[in-house]
Amino acid sequence: MKRLLAEILGIGIVLMAIFAVLAVLVGSARGRSSVLSNPCLPPCWQGVVPGQTDSGRAFETLAQMEGVSFRSIMTWEHDGVTDEIGWRFQHPFSDTAGYMHFENDVLTAISILAPGSLSAGDAIDAFGEPEEIWLSCVSGGINQPMRAAMVYPAKGLSLEIDLGVVPATGGQVEMDRSSPVSKVLFFEPQRLEDVATSGLAFTAETPLPIERVPWRGLGQGAFEVPGCP
Repeated sequence: MKRLLAEILGIGIVLMAIFAVLAVLVGSARGRSSVLSNPCLPPCWQGVVPGQTDSGRAFETLAQMEGVSFRSIMTWEHDGVTDEIGWRFQHPFSDTAGYMHFENDVLTAISILAPGSLSAGDAIDAFGEPEEIWLSCVSGGINQPMRAAMVYPAKGLSLEIDLGVVPATGGQVEMDRSSPVSKVLFFEPQRLEDVATSGLAFTAETPLPIERVPWRGLGQGAFEVPGCP
């Protein structure tokens, strides 16, 4: 009997070791978020700051950054002035792509596409509780993907959360710690109203108006998503 218990215990220890190794391998394969490993405070990202950094400095920073594919960096100009810079991420970052938006050659916002890189819980652990939730109305189709944005106006930060699907007539959605973040936006806090009306906080063209709801906390009830008029 003692021998049997010892064998079972030994098997259990081996299985625990295997699971621990697998967890490490999965974490390594996933990479890390450029948002969570950001060395500066929002709205700064990786040393570039909306409202301060020009396009030349932004390009130089990206070109030297580990985790950014240099060959993927592209710039878009109008009359010789940079409007936007885009790029793809690579190991060790698990984000997919990023864009920097400029006005008069000064950075105004940074978009990080981050599906699977972090969750709503990760964001709250890193940045604290948001002040607002932005909800867009739902338009067209039987079921529509619903996304909300956790917004930190004073920090110049918003995080788009994927909340699944709701009927085109609207409905209720809930957010929890595991709800995935699909996009992160760093922006000049002074441009909050421009961000709200432009839909820049969301990955896709977002029906307006956006309803701005005070943050109630995770697990504090569902959000009512309106249908478009």
